[in-house]
Amino acid sequence: SVTALQIAPQSEFLEHHHTLEATYYVLSGKGGVILNGEKAAIEEGDLVYVPAYTRHGFFNESDTAIELLSVVAGPTMLE
Repeated sequence: SVTALQIAPQSEFLEHHHTLEATYYVLSGKGGVILNGEKAAIEEGDLVYVPAYTRHGFFNESDTAIELLSVVAGPTMLE
């Protein structure tokens, strides 16, 4: 499935995991991703691969929204 996500300025998408692998494409904005507790910067054009069962989340410390596409190869379960 493909899902559009938006992370508002000065907010976060809380850490969670999926039972399947996921890929996120950054359509616009700048911020960060957390993968298994490790933080990394993300910006427009970046691709973030998240293996199945990997804890991950996103944060936006800027004044503009981050827009992402999430691509998951099947039904997911958020935990």
